[in-house]
Amino acid sequence: MNDSSETKLGQWQKKLEPFVTFEDLEELEEMVSEKEEDLELMYSSLVEGEAKNAIRLKNANTRNIILLGRTRAGKSTVLQTMKNPFIFARECKLFSQTKDPKLYSFTMEWMSESDVPVNYNINVIDTPGLFEVRPGGEARRPDDEIKHLIAKCLEFEITRLHCLFFVCSFQGGVNSEDVAAINQLNAMFKGANKQFHLLVTRNEGKSGFRQKKLEADIRAIPELQEFFANGVQVFFIGALDFDDYDVPAIDAVKNKCLNLQGQRTKLYNHIFASSQFCHITDMEVFKQHHRDIDSMRDELQRATEAFVAFQGEAEQVDRMRKELKIKSEAFGTAVSKVARATGQSRVQLYNDSVNQAREAIEPGYIKRTEEQQASEQAACAEN
Repeated sequence: MNDSSETKLGQWQKKLEPFVTFEDLEELEEMVSEKEEDLELMYSSLVEGEAKNAIRLKNANTRNIILLGRTRAGKSTVLQTMKNPFIFARECKLFSQTKDPKLYSFTMEWMSESDVPVNYNINVIDTPGLFEVRPGGEARRPDDEIKHLIAKCLEFEITRLHCLFFVCSFQGGVNSEDVAAINQLNAMFKGANKQFHLLVTRNEGKSGFRQKKLEADIRAIPELQEFFANGVQVFFIGALDFDDYDVPAIDAVKNKCLNLQGQRTKLYNHIFASSQFCHITDMEVFKQHHRDIDSMRDELQRATEAFVAFQGEAEQVDRMRKELKIKSEAFGTAVSKVARATGQSRVQLYNDSVNQAREAIEPGYIKRTEEQQASEQAACAEN
């Protein structure tokens, strides 16, 4: 084949690539050299058909993101700003308005440096405020909240995390509670340190210079040196306020819009570039959850053995039966929350312990059917 033929073959290969791939180039070569008119006709038909195609496949990358932070840090507002940089912030409430982790999914189109549009499916998990003290003085334990978050991630079938942002506001200066929360979460999310970053809210009025100064002040906090040693990046975000339009300060509003666009672009550039992810099973909080479940299993087995071996009055037997049933149900619930990210053999071991306890306390109890066990094993295999 001469150089001209090779060039023509390459041109046809590129033209037909969106429609058909010739694994055997000799077949395409033969058509180019002997049936190019037929090839032109086929190509025209393909182009015409594609123009009329109303349902088209779009390639998209996926990014899974978690927003963490204390109450009133602005997590839900961050989510809205990610969708629209000119959203107006809602009025702050005394207590967290997000009661349970929620999954929000949307698709963004980004123009790459080569002016080629790239689609990204963005999954954002918005979480309730951590370290919150509810009315009546009841404080929610952050480790319990994070375990619940992990269970929700598995329920949403999100096991790969690309970015975790601790959302906070240093509007009133350094908050010791924020610093303590960052360090505690940093320890709990050990294993995902490369994905963990800081997102500082309420900065719509700060220019690039003022943002850099605030970042330097934050990085200088002695208690956060270990946190920043992991390569943590600091991002800024804000939102428009209805009060901005109560005064004739249009220039100030324009500046805020420009700041928001720049902040949002920087945040998204990082998210789009975060192709590396952390698997949820590699995080310390998940490993600790498994250690807790193993301890629950040991306790359940000891209680089962004690109940089987016990010989005493009927009243004591009934009391032990009730206690064993409570332990069995609690253990079964804990296992079900992590089954999707747990090895098949381990889930089977857990199920065996539940079955032993139920057989002891419920005469005539029928073990999980083979079909049920197969379903649970299949759920594990998916991961």
